[in-house]
Amino acid sequence: MKRLVAFVGLVLLVGCQAPPAEMTEAEKEAIAGEILQVMQESYEAAAANDDFEGMMASWSGDPSAYFVGEPAMYLSRMMLLTDVEAIRAYWEPSTQTRGGTNLLPSDEYVAVLSPDAALHVFVGDWSVLNLEGGVSSEGRMSATTLFVRENGEWKQLHYHQSFDRAEPEVDTGG
Repeated sequence: MKRLVAFVGLVLLVGCQAPPAEMTEAEKEAIAGEILQVMQESYEAAAANDDFEGMMASWSGDPSAYFVGEPAMYLSRMMLLTDVEAIRAYWEPSTQTRGGTNLLPSDEYVAVLSPDAALHVFVGDWSVLNLEGGVSSEGRMSATTLFVRENGEWKQLHYHQSFDRAEPEVDTGG
């Protein structure tokens, strides 16, 4: 009987908790603004191509704390990178072979999932500058970035990008 009373008491204690307070629109807008600022800084760093460590600092330091099983941090085409060191090994050589990468959003959205998690969605254009400053490749792309707040800073936990390799439409005025 004591076990039953203890069990019922525990169920009531857990079940009768007040639901978490909903975030206000102002709180959501503030977080969205923070995420958009982080993304703007990342666009500028990619274009300048001179702050690789700064770009790497935006990634979560401990992705395994969030994922069940192996982390899935970076997905591009059919390639999956599972940790920051793999991302570093993949991207660092490109800093020696390109002058920068321009990312120009035509649409950006932020879904605030909680006070400590948000999703950024990007649709826009990209171009890679060669070392002489000319455009070596360009196209349309979309990307999603899942952010988590770690020690008061927004960090990327998962990034996925997709490219449209079709030729962009050109307005000929006719």
